[in-house]
Amino acid sequence: GKKRVHSGLASGTYQFTEKFTSVLGVRFDNVYQDIVYSTNLSSTELDGPSQIKKNYILPSLNLKYALSENSNLRASASMSYTLPQFLETAYFRNTFSTYSTIGNKDLVPVENTNFDLKWEMFPSSGELISVGAFYKNLKNPIARSETGNNVMTYFNVGSSATVAGVEVELKKNLFKTTNEHGENLLAAGANVSYLYTK
Repeated sequence: GKKRVHSGLASGTYQFTEKFTSVLGVRFDNVYQDIVYSTNLSSTELDGPSQIKKNYILPSLNLKYALSENSNLRASASMSYTLPQFLETAYFRNTFSTYSTIGNKDLVPVENTNFDLKWEMFPSSGELISVGAFYKNLKNPIARSETGNNVMTYFNVGSSATVAGVEVELKKNLFKTTNEHGENLLAAGANVSYLYTK
């Protein structure tokens, strides 16, 4: 299997006010993914190529508003993609302990539209409290499905899928000392998320 992604990126920052900053960007990706295989039952010579060749133009926008010296409100929107794994597109049988899979060489990448909103506060240096919400729309989502005899394969299912959720993140410095060699720090963190998928 071969995968090559060549990218170019341009971004610009614009400060509307002392508290309100925006970063607008665009990325160009040239994607090439190819699988060549030969087994006793199938090969790329017999079945045809298992390839993805695609160009993507991926815009992004990030906004930050400083609510105070130690807290921010952030919002972002972007486009991205998810390539199928080699296993999902390799059109031959792979056997695992409890099931087998056959890849689908006609899979296309998933195209994602992402939105995020987050409030963050920094009680002190290195400490964080944040609460965020996110929404993602996936075009051509990939799902695994049984074809019979405990054999699974992969399909682009439906026109779109949705992922949404909320996330809370905490990071706290528990212990901090300084000596002639520098600073020693013990910190703890936690991240809790609730996901909704359809």
